[in-house]
Amino acid sequence: MSPRLQFFLSVLLGIGFVGYLAWDVWGVPLAISVPVAALLVGGAAVALWKWSSRSKPMSGMHQKVAELKSLPLAEAKRRALAALEDSGRFECVREPVDGVLPGDLPDLVRELFSTYASVQAVAGEARLSRQEAGRSRYRREFLRIGTNLDDTELVVRPGEEPVYEIDGSDADARELEQGGIPTVYHWIVVTEEVLYGK
Repeated sequence: MSPRLQFFLSVLLGIGFVGYLAWDVWGVPLAISVPVAALLVGGAAVALWKWSSRSKPMSGMHQKVAELKSLPLAEAKRRALAALEDSGRFECVREPVDGVLPGDLPDLVRELFSTYASVQAVAGEARLSRQEAGRSRYRREFLRIGTNLDDTELVVRPGEEPVYEIDGSDADARELEQGGIPTVYHWIVVTEEVLYGK
């Protein structure tokens, strides 16, 4: 049953209940109690519906993350590489590639992995790792490029830049629907903000 239908049925039930109370308990004639109940309960329901449907301003963190996700690629890359230089925030293993990276990795992930074998957040468990690159355990059509808390995988679609965090739960569909984080560099900048703020 849709939330709208549930809400509508609840309002009808409320009107019936208030009308019955007014008629049975307080002795108001039925012809008056039902319309008055409809006005009272209906009016409160409309006000509640409008209040809950209004656009809510994003919380400070959500707004900041949305801003970071919309950064131009050059700016996201500049900020990400600067963040990786801060050893208090990220532990990075710089190591040239000693083999061939999987061919279906997106260009920006290949670029990052050509310099860094791994990028690990000092706080938390967020980690990008060349060694972990391979098929996702949760969705075989994705490539794992790292991990995060509680067996969460950082994944990309073959040849596509957006980074998603999936864990095999029902929330994955919502994550995929929302489009993930635009690139691996945006992911680093967003992770820095979430873990350390400014």
